[in-house]
Order: sequence, then structure tokens, then C-alpha cells
Amino acid sequence: MSELHNVQIPASSDKGGIMKLGTFDKSHGGRSVPLLYFYPTPLSPTALLTSLSQTLIHYPFYSGRYTPPDQSNPVPFPQSIELSNAGVPVEVVESLLTMAEATSYLSSVHSKTAHEPYAPSKPPMDPDKVSPEAPILSVKITTFKEGTGTCLSILFQHFVSDANGAMTFMTHWSQIHSSLPPLPTPPPPLQDRDMISLNPPPPLPSTLTNLLSSFPLSNPPVPGFMSDAPKFFGASTTCYPIPSTRCALAKKKAAQNLKEGQFVSTDDVILAHVWKAMCFVRCKQLEVDESDPRPTIIHRALNLRARSHPPPPPAFPGNLVSNVSTSLPINELLSMSATEVALKLRLSVSEMTPDIISAVQNLHASLQSEGKKPFCVFPSAFAFLNSSWRCGWEDAVFDGAKPTLFDQGCHVPIVSVFTNRPEKDGVNVYFTGTEAACKHFNELLSASL
Repeated sequence: MSELHNVQIPASSDKGGIMKLGTFDKSHGGRSVPLLYFYPTPLSPTALLTSLSQTLIHYPFYSGRYTPPDQSNPVPFPQSIELSNAGVPVEVVESLLTMAEATSYLSSVHSKTAHEPYAPSKPPMDPDKVSPEAPILSVKITTFKEGTGTCLSILFQHFVSDANGAMTFMTHWSQIHSSLPPLPTPPPPLQDRDMISLNPPPPLPSTLTNLLSSFPLSNPPVPGFMSDAPKFFGASTTCYPIPSTRCALAKKKAAQNLKEGQFVSTDDVILAHVWKAMCFVRCKQLEVDESDPRPTIIHRALNLRARSHPPPPPAFPGNLVSNVSTSLPINELLSMSATEVALKLRLSVSEMTPDIISAVQNLHASLQSEGKKPFCVFPSAFAFLNSSWRCGWEDAVFDGAKPTLFDQGCHVPIVSVFTNRPEKDGVNVYFTGTEAACKHFNELLSASL
């Protein structure tokens, strides 16, 4: 059974207006992102619909639509969201499976579409064509057989939020739903999405500019890896678990080789192992010798919230992420220790000071004013992207029920995603490709960690 609803802000609280998109919003648009929260108890769909309506009062852009493009404007970026209260489509579904049956796919290499029965439908949001008719947010509520649980999932446009912002929304929704303190901190003023500014900006380090390019929105380039895509694209994904004990052991081992004053984070160490594993996998797929000196690149999506000055409000819902990049010859990467690689990754992160963040934003804004979109270069199949979503998905507690499982749907063969494991017990590492590649990736991490 399936029911369709359109949830809107209560008429008495609908204020209308326009919300301008920020610079980092415009740099990250073009795709939608699915997040799935699995609860071990039945949640009332009726109550969820009511509390969603109340939550949208604080997030009116999710109930809005892209402002129709100004045909006289030569810059084709979406510039704003019309707070039209057109609504959030919600589908309520009764599953014929128990929650354990529905989520069993997470324990092994599985189809990259295995999550889709429990996520909102992609059309008309994905691909994001910036249509004034398409929703900004959609929701799906799946109740599982015999009262064994509920999946609460969302699909949001990356032009409007990043993963941190969307997870904050989910936490606020749960607080309003449960009517429990602390009540959510309201998001900042709608017109205040570009809070970082510095004039004149400092020069950007070459490590940030060498691996950054741009393209006219009217003429996007063909990625350099596409000629090899048939050899490594695949329909499988894996969610490799690294419990906190193994994370701590890996970091302790890496720390033994650090000199005084040096530091690497747990994510640095885990990503060092993951980058090497992805590169080993790609060498095998493309029959490239591990002594090859061509470059391999890791682009890392960096959450700027804790690195910006002044810091954004804790409830900032927009995009505040930028990429830092590290490049090494394949033969060097594969011969280096995890500590050596982690130090290279940390160096790239350390360059993102508040002044440099301002300069990056100004560069993006300048390119956007010319109708160009900045992007990280992917010159070959040895360029990868990592996105670490170490956000508190377990904070979205509805009626006292904490989610026991979390999944996401960003499955691309050049991307690895990190998410927290349940009870913050380490990290889950996602990798996508052929079934053989996913199994090889798992074997490599098992051997190195």
C-alpha cells in the first residue's frame, strides 16, 4: 500500500519571500542526495507528517522551489529559492518485509540500487535540472512488516544543503516531533548564506589551484576517466565496517612514526588506507603496473564549519564544504606507509585557514559571475573523491527511538563515502564498482587495517 501526501508550512506561519543561494551552494549543485534512517520501532506516519509541517516553518526553502531563471541573465546558475510553500512530497509505504530482511543487504557487497525501495523516487529531482516545478526535498516513510521498524528517508538537492545541513534538519525534525528539549536552534537568517568575506583575499596556494578547474555551464567537459569507464564502472557497492577498536589501533600504529609536533586525525589514517586500496584496485582493473609514475589524486570534501572565522551558526543548513586535494605518483603512494600518506593528507587540510577559505569562496564567486562552475579535475581513472559524513545521524531520535542503521545513496565508482557506524563505533567505508572490485577493496582493507 502506498499513500502520497504534500506537506506544507501551516498557512498561519507561511511568510513567503526569496532565499538567495550562497557561493558554496552554487558550487555543489547538480545532484540530489538520499539519506536513509532505520528505526527499530514503528513510527506513526500521521504524526510524522504533522511534525514535518511544523519543522518546515524553520526550513521554508525545503518547501519552496527554484526561482524561474531570468532569461536576460547570462549567468545560468540558479540564484535563489522562491519560498512558495509548494510543499514537500511524502510517500508512505507498507513493506512486505521485516526491517531485518530489508536491511540485510548492508552486510555484504550488494547492488548499488539496493537502498532505492526505501528512498524517495528520484524523478523529477534527479538529475537536478533546476526546474521550478521540481521539489527541493522529498520524503519517504516505510513501515516494515509486523511492526519491526520504520525507514525515514529524505532526498535533498545539493544546491540547497550539504549532508551536515540535511542531518541537522533531521535532528531538528525529531526534536519538534518529540516535543522534547532542547528545542532546535533556528537556522540563521535566510539572506545570510555567504557569511565568509575578506577583501582583498590572500593568494591561494598552488596545491588548491593546480587541481581546480572550471567550465561553462553550457558546455560541461567530458571527464578524463570516461575512456576507461567500461573497465571499472559497475553496479555493486560495499559498506566496509571499521570498528572503533580497529580505528584506534590504526591511528596508534601511525602515531608511532610521527615526529614531535606532527599530527594526523583518525580520518587521515583511514583515508590513507582507503586511497591506497582504491589505487590498488584501479591498477588491477586497468592492468596498470604498480610502479607506474603517473599521478593519482584524492579530492577530499572538507566541512568548513569548524574552520571558518567567524564560525557559522550551529544550525547553518546550507553548503559549507570545499575540496582539498592531494596528488602523488602511483608508485610513490603504493610504496608509502599509511603514516606518510596521512601526513600528506593532513598538509592539504591544514592549508584551509579562515583566510584561505575566504579566498576560495571569492574565487568561486568570480567564476560563477562568468557563468562558470568550479570543479576538481579528474584527468584519469586514478582520480578519486572522498566525502566524510561523520555527522550525528543517531541524534535524530523520534518518540524516544534512536535509529539503529543509516544508509546513503551516493554510489559512484570514483567516490568513497565515510559514515559513522551505529553507536559511533568507528566508520563505515563505502566503495562502488564491479562486484569483483568491491570484494578486492574489502580484502585490501582487511589486510592493511
